Amino acid sequence: MSFIEPMLARAAEESDLSTKNWDGWVLEPKHDGMRAIVVRTTDGVEIYSRTGKTQKGKCPHLEEAFMVLPEGTVLDGELAMVESYIDVYGKQVPVVNFNKTMRVMGSGVDKAVLRQSELGSLSFIIFDVMVLGNGGRTLYETPQDSRFSISDSLTVKHMVHNPRFEGDFEEIYNTLIKAGVEGAILKGLKGEYLPGKRSKTWLKVKSAKTFDVVVTGFTEGQGKYEGQIGAIEFSAYDDNGSLNYVGRCSGMTDEERLKWTEYRNAMAADKAAGKPFPEYTVIEVKANEMVGSGEYRTPRHPQYQHIRVDKNPADCKMEQFKA
Repeated sequence: MSFIEPMLARAAEESDLSTKNWDGWVLEPKHDGMRAIVVRTTDGVEIYSRTGKTQKGKCPHLEEAFMVLPEGTVLDGELAMVESYIDVYGKQVPVVNFNKTMRVMGSGVDKAVLRQSELGSLSFIIFDVMVLGNGGRTLYETPQDSRFSISDSLTVKHMVHNPRFEGDFEEIYNTLIKAGVEGAILKGLKGEYLPGKRSKTWLKVKSAKTFDVVVTGFTEGQGKYEGQIGAIEFSAYDDNGSLNYVGRCSGMTDEERLKWTEYRNAMAADKAAGKPFPEYTVIEVKANEMVGSGEYRTPRHPQYQHIRVDKNPADCKMEQFKA
């Protein structure tokens, strides 16, 4: 058995939690780590990233622990640095540290092992069982509630079973967010497992932060966007009135991308003609988490939202990115 592309969740809105009927569904905390696929092979254990890149050797303690699994078993989950647990309605919810997780998994093998000796060992938060060992029986068509029973029966050192909740999803979600959890995954109990696809029976709801920033540049588009902008670079003003680069975002529609490409081209033409540089444009971006360890944090995976015509560039301060 080898790597299998994991199933993905579709996005849902916070408002759905209170307006839809969730009979036959459960809610799990959503953690911000690194998606991982664990494969118990004939002679060992392989750990892959979501895209199929091997992580062999980075977590030797997990490779050793998962040797207890039957040969052929494939698990879907999240690698994460679990720092503590919080009690939510009588259930223990892991609290993870994304920065520490990526300091480990973003390193080479030797440095990843060294950093875990300094920061602590990564855990594997199990989401699902894709293939069951002893013959390699796929569980794709097995209902989610039955797959839960199988995953719950697995006892492996360093593996964390994510708690599941029923009841008032809105209240549970808000409690999790206040406790510092990234969001929630809603799972239909009769849903199948669809490798490599977005399932309508896995829905993710995330708490996001928004920021007002100044457009200060663009990257070049690639592939189907060749000749257009790729991403929008944005900045904010510090207390001295200087612009500081913060990051770049994408996520605009094709129509919006064309408009921003026209804007970029017009700016370039004005500059070539010696015309005054136009006033900066303000946009709103959103991000699910802030990363970094300095005075100012950086929005992780910022997404373009829209132009803020009601905001002045000078109002876009670095203050909003302070830890």
